[in-house]
Amino acid sequence: MTRVKRKIEQALEKTALMTTKAVFFGAISLFFIYVFIVGSVTVLAVNVSIDEKKSKELVSEISELEIEYLNKEKNINQDLAESLGFRVVSNPQFVSINSSFAFRDSNGF
Repeated sequence: MTRVKRKIEQALEKTALMTTKAVFFGAISLFFIYVFIVGSVTVLAVNVSIDEKKSKELVSEISELEIEYLNKEKNINQDLAESLGFRVVSNPQFVSINSSFAFRDSNGF
């Protein structure tokens, strides 16, 4: 009976050792997964912060360009257009949306 008892105790010790190893390696694996997830979330948060900063900078630059455009638009007048080679058309002709083809007048243009 002692021989059977010894074999049972050895089997139980072996099972306990295997269980301990499995729990240990499982805990280590979960720790590394946790570190990876925390690191990923941190990097993502930093990237979002950087993207928000870049977005604010772009909005500011766009606003400056819009103000510059509006200021330049105020300076456009008839004299500037004529100095750039544009001329006043006395009899303007417009294209109709409903026409199926375009034609050219022979009035020198």
